This record gives sequence, C-alpha cells and structure tokens, in this order.
Amino acid sequence: MEVKRICQWCGKPFMAKKTTTNYCSPQCSKRGYKHRMKERRMEMREFQEMLEVKSKLESQEYFTFSQAARLMGVSRQYVYKLVKEDKLRASRLSSRMSLIRRTDIELMLKTKPYEVLRPKDEFDVTEYYTAEQIAKKYKVNAKWVWTYTRQHNVPKVRIRQFNYYSKKHIDAAFAKYKTDNALTEWYT
Repeated sequence: MEVKRICQWCGKPFMAKKTTTNYCSPQCSKRGYKHRMKERRMEMREFQEMLEVKSKLESQEYFTFSQAARLMGVSRQYVYKLVKEDKLRASRLSSRMSLIRRTDIELMLKTKPYEVLRPKDEFDVTEYYTAEQIAKKYKVNAKWVWTYTRQHNVPKVRIRQFNYYSKKHIDAAFAKYKTDNALTEWYT
C-alpha cells in the first residue's frame, strides 16, 4: 500500500509505504528528530527559569508591577489595569517607582476569588429596526439607511450578523422629512 504524503521537514511530496511515515528520507527524519528534541530542551529550560523566578519572588514582600505580573501569571498591562480600577492597591514611591505588597495581592484574590460576568439586560427587538425594515417602511434604499445612520450617529446594536437601529431615533429622523400632501402642491 502506498500513500502520497508531504515530508514534514522539507515539504516535498513522496510516496509512503506506511500510513505512519512522515518523512521522505532518513536524513529528514533525523533532522526532524533533532528539531523536536531541541524544542523540548528549550521548553524545559523556560519552565525551569519560570520556577526559579517564582521561587525568588515567593520570598519577597514587595513587588514591582512586572514582578507582580510574573508572580500572578498575567501581563504587566493587566496589573496596571487592576490598579487603575482600584482592585489592587499599589504604593507610589516616586514618579517612576511603584510597589505592590504581597498581602494586597492575596487580599484581592481572597475577596473576589471568581467574578461571574452576567449578560446585559435582555435585548428587546421591538425597540429596534433592521435596515431592511427601515427601507421597507420608509421606501428608501437599504444602503442609504446604513450611510444615514452612520453619519448621524444613530444608536445601533449588533447581535450575531444583524445590526439593529434605534426606533426612536429613526422615527424622529423621518418625521423631519414628512410633509402633508394636501397642503403642498408639487410642480415639475
């Protein structure tokens, strides 16, 4: 049984004699093996470095923002965000130096161990139009609706693939353009 395959190392097509063959030649197989072993060694080295950093940080009482981020396993920007939102306390020592206490990090994690995000209030479709509904009701082009709502900042909600536009704003916009045909005469 022969199966047409593409070599995982060099990318050339070849005919494999087994379904488990991934390389076209012994040389590509050896190179692939060396590459896999090198990646594993690098992963192990990174893991050991991370453990060393965590063991050093565990003995400290005060942390910089980057050290606190490494300790918590998040980005430095996220630590700044937590401080800005007053979820984490930091002490400013100078214009360039701020520190975070270990107890403040532990307190933050104990007070809010898991925050459940609740969905927003239920979406009421009766308060919104789709572009097709506006085009049909007011006899305008759907493309015009998109342009008009964008230019006049009409509030919209996007749910899945549909845009819903505020009924109140659309009805008010078209009320400006309504005229009474009995009082107005039109000439060409």
